[in-house]
Amino acid sequence: MMYEHDGRPVRTGRAGVNGTSLHYRTAGSGPAVVLLHGVPKTGYHWRHLLKRLTPHHTVVVPDLRGLGDSARPAGGYDSVTMSEDVAELMAHLGHERYAVAGEDWGAVIGYQLAARHRERVLALVFAEALFPGFGFEEHTALTPENVAGGMHLWHLGFYFQPDVPEMLISGHERELITYMIKNERTHPDSATPDALEEYVRTYSMPGGIRAMLSIYRAMLVDAEEVPDEMADVILPFLARSAA
Repeated sequence: MMYEHDGRPVRTGRAGVNGTSLHYRTAGSGPAVVLLHGVPKTGYHWRHLLKRLTPHHTVVVPDLRGLGDSARPAGGYDSVTMSEDVAELMAHLGHERYAVAGEDWGAVIGYQLAARHRERVLALVFAEALFPGFGFEEHTALTPENVAGGMHLWHLGFYFQPDVPEMLISGHERELITYMIKNERTHPDSATPDALEEYVRTYSMPGGIRAMLSIYRAMLVDAEEVPDEMADVILPFLARSAA
């Protein structure tokens, strides 16, 4: 359960959008902001930030396509399609203009949303994410530099293999999710038991791991779907970050 700043439970619902069904939470009042979670998480990731925003904003927290308590369709896990899911959800809820905050894959999806709906997105917060097509894939290589720098993203290559990851992960969702959540943190104990239980619950549901893997397996499609105008923004930003 997630709560507003005054202790009231957030409102929940489902919406049929873009050929799928999204579960979402919404709370507060004021200018709208949509919060997009990463993998292997759900909208529950935002439970603490939501309380800080609800005094001043209407907050919408969807579970992304295939994740959390949203539907798990067979396809549509590229970032463009998933960004359109969110655009249609916000329109469905009556929000014509809104801010977007995303972390991890939610940031990648948020960037696509902002780029393709510039008239609607007022601001974008992009956190804890690398962008497909701009060096993300290079970190899957087993090189001394990647290993020494802690940037060997070994799991991406593993997830890309057909069928085998599903076979090996099935029945071990708790072990994988706990490892991934704790391993990405400077302070592993900040991964609270309630969050881990929520993530394990939803990713253990039928199709949960398949949907998660489908997002990673769409990375090469994501790299091809980056609009030219996005490259004009991303490449200078990456150059500044590397300097």
